[in-house]
Amino acid sequence: MKHRVYIIVDGPEDDRSVCAAFSSRQAAEEALCYADERAEVIALEVDAALPNGPAGHSMWTVSGYKGFSAMRMNAIRFPPEEDVRVDEGEYQVDVWARNKKQALQLGKERIERFKAGEGA
Repeated sequence: MKHRVYIIVDGPEDDRSVCAAFSSRQAAEEALCYADERAEVIALEVDAALPNGPAGHSMWTVSGYKGFSAMRMNAIRFPPEEDVRVDEGEYQVDVWARNKKQALQLGKERIERFKAGEGA
């Protein structure tokens, strides 16, 4: 049986904060009246399986439009996508890397390979 914890989060949508944690949904829902009106209960699995990334690596999203940038992402909440994505001329790809420099190198290579095969 999986164990869960019930978290109350509140605050503006773009700046959520954890207020409290409970061992049962009932206790968390009873405590909602003490949080702000945007508060909600979120159930999280305790000791959830981690993403299957290489040891010592983090997930990065590399973007390429007029240049390349890399941002470390949350691979626990948002699993990496294998494919290069294109949205309004901006290319994005998720890579596992030890640091930002390596992420930029790997992401740039994948985006350039994708772009080279696009017209074929």
